[in-house]
Amino acid sequence: MAITAVWLYFLLSGRDGGAAFAGRVDLEAVGRVAVGFAIMFVLWGWLWYGVKRLLLRRLVGLSREDTALVLGLRRPGVLSHGRARSRRLVVEWAGSGR
Repeated sequence: MAITAVWLYFLLSGRDGGAAFAGRVDLEAVGRVAVGFAIMFVLWGWLWYGVKRLLLRRLVGLSREDTALVLGLRRPGVLSHGRARSRRLVVEWAGSGR
């Protein structure tokens, strides 16, 4: 937060901030940052969705339908086979977004 405040100070005052605070902010630069952020946000979300799905299918042993239910509807503990309590706890953990 502090480095952002220092950067804004140099940007708004027009003073020379050295190499660390060089450059201009224009609409094109803001657009590049926004597109980069959006792409990384989507890729990161997709990656962790895949990791959660893989762990639920392989480690916990959920079926394809149960995995879709847990990750899609966020209703942990509602399984078609209702096996062990430990499995329910893993599903609750995975569905909570932790």
